[in-house]
Amino acid sequence: SREKDAVQKAEKADERAAGEREAGEERRRKAVSENAAAKDKAAKDKASREKDAVQKAEKADERAAGEREAGEERRRKAVSENAAAKDKAAKDKASREKDAV
Repeated sequence: SREKDAVQKAEKADERAAGEREAGEERRRKAVSENAAAKDKAAKDKASREKDAVQKAEKADERAAGEREAGEERRRKAVSENAAAKDKAAKDKASREKDAV
């Protein structure tokens, strides 16, 4: 009877150990899965941040190009206005000299 009890006790201990191994293996699988999901999310987040940074840089480039274009347009307009003013001044001077003669 004592041997039978000892055998049953040993079997229960084996079952408990097997259950703990199984539970430990399940926890390990879950941790591996969660780690893989976390790595995947981190990679996607990084890709998203990089994409946002590229888009931001492209918008800044477009803005700078637009500002250069607007500045160039203002410069052309000023050159044209200056040329017209010089031309008018020359004509006015010629007209005054003609009138003086």
